[in-house]
Amino acid sequence: MNYREAMDYIEELSERVGSVYSLTEVAALSEEAGRPERKLKVIHIAGTNGKGSVSNYISNILAMSGYTVGKYISPAIMGYRERIQKVVKDGELPECEWIPEEKAAELLTKLREACERMVERGFSQPSAFEVETIMAFLTFADWQVDYAVIETGLGGMMDATNIIEKPLQCIFTSLSLEHQRVLGDSLMKIAKEKYGIIKKNAQVISAEQEDVFELLESQVKRKNAHLFPVSGEEISDVEFTAEHTGFSYRGVHYELGQLGTCQVENAVLAVESALRLREKGAEKITEDSIRAGLKSSRWRGRFEVVSENPYVIADGAHNPDAVKRLAESLEVYFKGETFDFIYGVLGDKDYGKMTEILCPFMRHVYTVKPPVARGLSAEDLKHQVEKTAKEQGQSVKVTACENVGEALEFAAEHTEGRKICVCGSLFLLGDVYRKLEDRA
Repeated sequence: MNYREAMDYIEELSERVGSVYSLTEVAALSEEAGRPERKLKVIHIAGTNGKGSVSNYISNILAMSGYTVGKYISPAIMGYRERIQKVVKDGELPECEWIPEEKAAELLTKLREACERMVERGFSQPSAFEVETIMAFLTFADWQVDYAVIETGLGGMMDATNIIEKPLQCIFTSLSLEHQRVLGDSLMKIAKEKYGIIKKNAQVISAEQEDVFELLESQVKRKNAHLFPVSGEEISDVEFTAEHTGFSYRGVHYELGQLGTCQVENAVLAVESALRLREKGAEKITEDSIRAGLKSSRWRGRFEVVSENPYVIADGAHNPDAVKRLAESLEVYFKGETFDFIYGVLGDKDYGKMTEILCPFMRHVYTVKPPVARGLSAEDLKHQVEKTAKEQGQSVKVTACENVGEALEFAAEHTEGRKICVCGSLFLLGDVYRKLEDRA
């Protein structure tokens, strides 16, 4: 297959197979591919919100320490190949390269043939995410990366990435309710699924989330792993401005290149990861390389100022917990301001609760449908915003738009000095970046 044919194949798998919550097929596909994940030193990351930011901080710290890093993320914002990345040091900054089109096409061709052999032997067809996961492992093995930073997709225990047998580290970002039809209808059930990535002898790094921390401790003990909890009591001197975010952890001061109140918590997990990796033999990690990795990190779509004329903030907040963090950041960085929103959500999210949280910050809302099948229509979201605003006694104007481009044009023409905030789904953000680049 050429690259276009390979993308058609992945799209067809996504539609025909959908999501699979089992390790049977992905393990068999890995066997067909020679178990490439066994050749990797893996840092495995699970959680509800913050996985992308934490993986980015860790990858950049390792790169600025002189290591070659493979990074596997989902979903992608700017393009399919963004899912599989190589991160290396380039002068004073980390440089990120996506898997080349030719490499993706070559590996997807081989994996399609492997899937066909599996089906002939009685297995089900692996899903697109399962195929992509093995493609990532093959790519990282071929690149001979020093470390592979792997984000889970959905959940943990039965996630395709959980065929990893001996991760160096298992890292947990904040947990909240999500995908309840699959993961469970309580935070405890969801946590149990997420903690399913813990393996024997792994270093386990997590914030002390009180309501599930006893469960984490018991899972770590049961798997004979090693727990390194990150305590908020060890974080001090936190500073938030529109130009600067700083904090101290265990008496050492760090600065971030990423805005957002949640980023301190994410960065601390990465600092703890780096310190523990140094104990595991990553001797090139120093305080200077940790600082450089944090300071140079930019993660698209996470409380990011993407334009100053018009002033546009892009945030991938797509569930109530993430939206709470967004609202907190808006209040801290732009105290007392209201905003025009470009707002689009997936129909299977708790968008009613999300809208309740954001409504006090809304002045004019341009609703759009995210460009995926699960996207809620702009009209349905418009009705939700109007209903919530009425219930809260807020004066909010709402306009349903055909797409992000139209919404951005309307918003840019009628801001009346207000800032624009784009949020509700990561699937909106690629169109926002492309549209702003066209305007530049």
